[in-house]
Amino acid sequence: MSEAKVFPKAFQALIITGMLSFGTINTVVKKIMYQTDGKNIDGGMEPYAKPWWCTLIMFMGEAMCLVAYYCIKASRKGVYAPDDKYIRQDPTGGMGYKNFLLLVLLLSTCDLLQTTLTGIGLLYCPASITQILRGFLIVFVLGSARIFLKRIPKTFHLFGVCSALVGLIFVGINALLNAKNENSGIGGIVLGICLTLTAQVFSSIQFVFEEKFMKGKYDIPSLYLVGFEGIFGMLLCICVFLPAVYFIPGKDHGSYENFINSAYMMFNNPLLLGLQVLYFVSISFFNFMALTISKMLSATHRALIDALRTASVWVVMVIIYYATLKSKPAHDNKPYGEELNWYSFIEAFGFVCMIFGTLVHNNVGGFGLKVMTIFKIGEGEVECCKCEKKYHQIGADEEDLLTTSEK
Repeated sequence: MSEAKVFPKAFQALIITGMLSFGTINTVVKKIMYQTDGKNIDGGMEPYAKPWWCTLIMFMGEAMCLVAYYCIKASRKGVYAPDDKYIRQDPTGGMGYKNFLLLVLLLSTCDLLQTTLTGIGLLYCPASITQILRGFLIVFVLGSARIFLKRIPKTFHLFGVCSALVGLIFVGINALLNAKNENSGIGGIVLGICLTLTAQVFSSIQFVFEEKFMKGKYDIPSLYLVGFEGIFGMLLCICVFLPAVYFIPGKDHGSYENFINSAYMMFNNPLLLGLQVLYFVSISFFNFMALTISKMLSATHRALIDALRTASVWVVMVIIYYATLKSKPAHDNKPYGEELNWYSFIEAFGFVCMIFGTLVHNNVGGFGLKVMTIFKIGEGEVECCKCEKKYHQIGADEEDLLTTSEK
């Protein structure tokens, strides 16, 4: 088995900073778009609440990564470097194009469902609440990694998940207490929370499979994989999902979501077009950097960094609220962003619990082990049953035997 590639610390810091920055821009811009009114196909004004259309734009942004991949490949033509993944003949790393396309279909489907469900949840919940709920992803990543990567959780993993659950409860309480400030009401808030949490199931599957096939013997280039996810996602949107939501009856000019009206609003409202372009660019960089982090570190590190983005989203949305408090440019003559109130302390506590749980779960700087020592909890693995423990012990013995024979 080939050794994992070690990336320079400066490069890791650059990618992590980029993921946080572009991820914040992505969430904030998406929420502002949903709060912005624009001229529709009937000549009236309505909010640009188009989650399925925004998903198509997201995949278009991801598809641009494939252009970047081939540009880099062309620039290195004629250079002899056996380990350079950009100039090798098979970019799938030996997986084969058939298996690669099946993998891309799975990843793009998960990406489509998690993005759209989170987008719909964003219609009903504040951006900071939605982002905190995304931090609950570590719970589902833990389960998916156990199933697909056979990664046995340790006690600090479970401790971190329990802490995240406490944070989730407080975030939910804050969202319900603030329901009167949202147009959706309590029912809409609950729906938004459920949709966002459901989206994390698909996101965890995507994270784990990307880690599984980008690390190790296949070593698929991040730009190549993101680009193909974008192409497949565009095809799914154009051929399946956008026509489906168009023919489903609803309040958007007779449809659940009328993509003709969505396109008209985007191209005939300069502010919406500018926001959509910014979303297009930010999602392209964000997805590339997120995949690169899965490759450099792991899916759980990616979930951690995504959870830390909660703080930046919250701060930016608060700043935007007070910056637009007088002009009130949003739908129903309201400011953009989120205001601070007494309930914000509940959300802040939930956020701290979520971040604490994520830090413990990922054992950042040995923090998880230190917490286990403080609470006098063992540091071992947590198997589901004795047979599972025996199975993994046999696997470990075989690996030790193989290592000894190699020596």
